[in-house]
Amino acid sequence: MKKIVASAAALCLVSGSTMAAPKIAKMGHELAPVHYEHVAMTKMADYVKEKTNGSLIIEVYHSGQLGSNKEVMEAMKYGTVQLGTNTPAGLGNFVKEFSLFALPLVFPDAETAQKIADGPWGQDLLSRLERIGYVGLAYGDFGFRQTTNNVRPIKSVDDFAGLKIRLQPNPVHLAVFRELGANPVSMAFSEVFSALQQGVIDGEENPLGNITTAKFYEVQKYLTLTNHASERIAMVASKQFYDSLTAEEQQALREGANIARDHMRSAVAESDRQSLEEIRKNGTTEINEISPEVLAEMLKKAWPAIEKAGNEINPELFKSLMAEIDRVKNEK
Repeated sequence: MKKIVASAAALCLVSGSTMAAPKIAKMGHELAPVHYEHVAMTKMADYVKEKTNGSLIIEVYHSGQLGSNKEVMEAMKYGTVQLGTNTPAGLGNFVKEFSLFALPLVFPDAETAQKIADGPWGQDLLSRLERIGYVGLAYGDFGFRQTTNNVRPIKSVDDFAGLKIRLQPNPVHLAVFRELGANPVSMAFSEVFSALQQGVIDGEENPLGNITTAKFYEVQKYLTLTNHASERIAMVASKQFYDSLTAEEQQALREGANIARDHMRSAVAESDRQSLEEIRKNGTTEINEISPEVLAEMLKKAWPAIEKAGNEINPELFKSLMAEIDRVKNEK
């Protein structure tokens, strides 16, 4: 009888250990559930759950349900949220060097930007988050920002002259467009369509997905593929949460983040293709693409503002970024 009781007790202990409650991680971002960022994060969650046999479950909250990107970062400090996403400009409020990734005109194409993000320079930048209680997992892409206006197609640097263009409230981007000869203004995104329609401003600049979603092309004669600013996000974990995971769970989380990264890169390319097709079908907007030579001329003309900003952020890291960009370009 004693043996039976002992065996039953042992069975209960084994059963209890195998039925341990899963670790739940809340992840918040600001975009809608139809956006490819949300799809990418759900792919990460699905992978992590399967890879860990359900020991780690990620609950993804979209549309700012857990707050803004900044509020999610702050909640991660208190342990109420475990995972989030943020732009380099947003992360620059926590680690100023991330603002270097938001500099306009320095990345000639998506391939170069991606190689730098995945390489030693980008990974070193992610590691700097650990000093303030976060762990950087991977970068996701949003493509490049493009320029629309109602005055003329932009085919040379001179064509920026006098254009009143709405930009994000980013001091570096505003300074760069001034150097190009434009008259940049800050304005809430929600006000841009009516301002374009009424002629209050001549144009705006945004990723193609934003341009089509907001129907800016309906009130803009010209779209120029200026590719002047590479847009991305970083996937971030609370260090306290990350350190509480087993080595296997940490690996699964990083692998899942890379799956999300790869999905975003393919999705943004498809999104850009569909956006251009939609604009062409509408038939009211002329589309042109500037040459690499003009892009290099834009960089040269705007360099004083870019160099000033880079040196104010971190002169050594700015210098190493430019060297890394040159190295990747030469490899190609």
